[in-house]
Amino acid sequence: MSAYLCSPEHIAVLAARLFPNDPEKAVRTAKILAKENVKSIMYRYDDCTTPDKACQAFLRMTYETYIAQTTALTQDETLQANALAFTTPRVLGMIHCLNYQSFEHAEWKTSRKLLDKLVAQLDANWSTEFEGWELDPAELT
Repeated sequence: MSAYLCSPEHIAVLAARLFPNDPEKAVRTAKILAKENVKSIMYRYDDCTTPDKACQAFLRMTYETYIAQTTALTQDETLQANALAFTTPRVLGMIHCLNYQSFEHAEWKTSRKLLDKLVAQLDANWSTEFEGWELDPAELT
């Protein structure tokens, strides 16, 4: 298996989608997701023995900068608005990506619970995204 470090933007979008009306929870969630992803990198790669080494190897920034950028982006009003405009399939893809990048270590279930909550929210809203849209079976041939 392999793993990589998801960008601060990637994680901020997911946190903003999960808690669109609660910036404090969104920031706490973003930090948890970012830290889980870093733990996975450290577990997977022998040369990434510290959070700083993991962040330097993948994003060429310190761990402190990674967390700070993730936090700042999660609070950014433009990112929040853009995150809410992402389609359900796009967000689901981002969730699956982060989940895959974070499951290398034994404690990954913390981030998995948060991602499962976001999937449940998306499922609940899925049908409203496509109201009025109908597929003509002839278009499939």
